[in-house]
Amino acid sequence: MSDSGDFIEQYDRPAVSDPSDPFAGLDPWDEEKARQLAAEEGIELTDDHWQILRALRAHYAEREGKLQAVETLRFMEEQVRSHQLKDLYKLFPNGPVRQATKIAGIPTPHEAVDPHFGSVM
Repeated sequence: MSDSGDFIEQYDRPAVSDPSDPFAGLDPWDEEKARQLAAEEGIELTDDHWQILRALRAHYAEREGKLQAVETLRFMEEQVRSHQLKDLYKLFPNGPVRQATKIAGIPTPHEAVDPHFGSVM
């Protein structure tokens, strides 16, 4: 896992001058912003949360800002130490894709905006 300082330096702020940057046009993001967004969701961030959030931001950049909900959910499941979906829901109980993308400061895939996406009802 990379040092959080290296990650934040690379992915924290959009390069406004580069329209091909997938982070261009997004709100500024850093660890403090993530903590604030997590608190709004009732989540206290742990090392496991940070691992997923950093990987998700890197994945967003690699995919050039084009995320699909199901693919993103599978990607996130791979990032959980156990590789089990139930553990992902323990970290992000109100919808892993919706909550994690919000906290990571990236757009939520449109399919995950539906509150029933990924629910275990």
